[in-house]
Amino acid sequence: MKFKIAAGLLLCAFSVVPAFAPIWPSCAYDKMTENLQSAQPDSAKAPAQSSASSDVTPAAAPDHTPVDFANWGYHPAPGARLTLREAARKNGRHGTVITYHVESSGFPAGKTYSLWMMLSGDHKTRFLLSGYLANATGALVCPGQSQPGDPPVKGSHCYPLERALLDVDNYHKGEPVDFAIVSTDGTVRAYARAYPFPIQAQDGNCTLQVELENTKFTSFVIRGTGFEPGENVTTSSSFGGDPTAGTQLASAVGEFAAHVDADLPGKNSGSATFAATGKSCHLAVAYEWGKAAKEVQ
Repeated sequence: MKFKIAAGLLLCAFSVVPAFAPIWPSCAYDKMTENLQSAQPDSAKAPAQSSASSDVTPAAAPDHTPVDFANWGYHPAPGARLTLREAARKNGRHGTVITYHVESSGFPAGKTYSLWMMLSGDHKTRFLLSGYLANATGALVCPGQSQPGDPPVKGSHCYPLERALLDVDNYHKGEPVDFAIVSTDGTVRAYARAYPFPIQAQDGNCTLQVELENTKFTSFVIRGTGFEPGENVTTSSSFGGDPTAGTQLASAVGEFAAHVDADLPGKNSGSATFAATGKSCHLAVAYEWGKAAKEVQ
């Protein structure tokens, strides 16, 4: 069983639409949902066109706890871990196809869990699979499995999480892949993120990561890690003109996230830089914005 996650400028007829945002092709998503519904008990079926956004309310998705952009990444459960493992890369009709496996650990027993994905750019969320339980070691398994890899109970509608192959394609530099495991009562959450084509710089323990944020390729988040806890990091950002100086306060674990936007009258493309200087490191990263950033990898 393989899930084709068409993450980009792709329609069912393989035509191109003028936006980068990872858009699930309606035919591919309908087919995937149909397959999922046929493999799930009636109580776990999701609407064929279900999605979540920042204005979704519990009543909009009665069968599943809403997982929306406004809450994505917040309140992860202590000890619960979701890990993405890249399994393969190959050339496809719409750029490189990357296959991921999902691994889980540390989840509390007594709850039922579901797998979700958030699409970058438009930040819509999609329900993928459900029906998982935590075994004695906290790994997520289907009912009847004691360990990942064990055969599920005959006739089970649960598809083993460790066998799922999650394919993404049509990705751009700096575009993130986001998955989450969420308990159906919404009280336990774990998140995993990967960058198929990272834009980053490193100096010692410090790292700068450029994350593409919007559909126009003009908004980015610069994520810094490895700095001294609580230090003021001196920054400098430029979109081809005079640099803008600033500071970022590192968190208690030495991280910061800086939002930067390209807003240059008369220009729709170019190169940008971001530099950060802390007590123990100095690093800078360069990246493209606008039309120059639209090339599918």
